[in-house]
Amino acid sequence: MTPRSTAGAAIIAACLLATGCSSDTAEEPAQHIVLNLGGQVVELDTVDSRPRTVGTYPKGGEDLDVFTLTTPRQMPSGEVVGIRDGAAVVVSLDAVEKATALGPAVDWFPATTDGRIWTVTEPEDDTACDREELPESARARVRIADHDIVGRPAKRTITLGCGIEPVAETAAGIAAHRITDDIPSEGNGASGRTAVVLLGERGQPERTVAESGTIHAAAGHRIIMSVDHCTAEACTSRETESRNTIYDTESKKRQVFPKCDTGEPSGSGAIDSTGRWYATVTGAERERPTLSVVDLNERTCRDIGPFPGLAEGSDLPDALSAVWTGANLVLLDPSSGDVATHHAPSGATAHRKRSVDVTNGGQVWGALS
Repeated sequence: MTPRSTAGAAIIAACLLATGCSSDTAEEPAQHIVLNLGGQVVELDTVDSRPRTVGTYPKGGEDLDVFTLTTPRQMPSGEVVGIRDGAAVVVSLDAVEKATALGPAVDWFPATTDGRIWTVTEPEDDTACDREELPESARARVRIADHDIVGRPAKRTITLGCGIEPVAETAAGIAAHRITDDIPSEGNGASGRTAVVLLGERGQPERTVAESGTIHAAAGHRIIMSVDHCTAEACTSRETESRNTIYDTESKKRQVFPKCDTGEPSGSGAIDSTGRWYATVTGAERERPTLSVVDLNERTCRDIGPFPGLAEGSDLPDALSAVWTGANLVLLDPSSGDVATHHAPSGATAHRKRSVDVTNGGQVWGALS
């Protein structure tokens, strides 16, 4: 944990002991925001502060993948984890030029235990699948490994069954897609129709959440997904008749997604580590979609507003860089350099008055406090 995040945790703890206040109300809007702008990594003391360089690309190396992380996400303890050069790495926002490699990875997701993550690899050894028994779109087996972010060797490794694609860990186990059928596509190849399942401790499917659907985000005891309309004979394409729903792993029941005045949610979104707050694009069918934040506890939806990078058909991960840091959502629009923060408990949103200079696609990494 970084010094600033430790101090923040101490303040919240003192508040809880003295007054019984909640961590939601004690937390302030994000400060000391760290952004990778493509040619340098900068820190903003507040959303409108002058950028201060904390990490510089080598001269003439702006096109090199020196700092860029794939799927960066800030851990509750303050560190940022992502993938760089084929490995999962952890970066402290107090020293962004250093990174600790955790292990090979093509993907990763946080574990439910604080300070731990799961890495996903596609090993070549002993992972062949019997193609006669699987849909064409089912890839070889994948392997997941449980790491702590300190950098010690993986605590445990599990090779999953053929056609199982892990997505996120929930309070009831790892939520995954299990490829059940092929959806014909134009040209060669096919995309897969997937069931949404929860895996047991040994990586085997133990509970089917949806016979045909797609996970958009999962954390805590919630899985947000679109579910295809199925009959006993077949399922219709999720591209034309899917609907968003929430599966509660505690009650083992589905809930209707909260209504947003700005339209239906679209594609993948960003969920905080507790599974309460969910950011998503709404009204993607319109010329000017908007970004919304949903409180899944209170079942309310708040409009954050449009961004230049949000166009018709936009999906959040493709259009904007968004990271939850506690109950704060920090946003960067790489197409315009717009920066914004949203404090979910209070509903306060702050947009930077002057855009930052972004090259080669910028990223939000998180905030120190």
